[in-house]
Amino acid sequence: FKEVFVTKEFICIAMEFATGGNLFNYVQQAGRLKEQTARWFLQQLVIGLDYCHRKGVVNRDIKLENTLLQMVP
Repeated sequence: FKEVFVTKEFICIAMEFATGGNLFNYVQQAGRLKEQTARWFLQQLVIGLDYCHRKGVVNRDIKLENTLLQMVP
């Protein structure tokens, strides 16, 4: 997350480029995920949502397409 700016029509969020794309494309390319991999992704999502909720932030559009992945070098 870098910054938020507001125009007359939109609320925009600027953030770092997610080099890994999104989780929807990852699952499409990988096909069926191993249970261990699916559990890891779900755990990461729950940790992130818990953090947001503790900060009073709500996301009403949680889906694979909006879950961005960062490649680790």
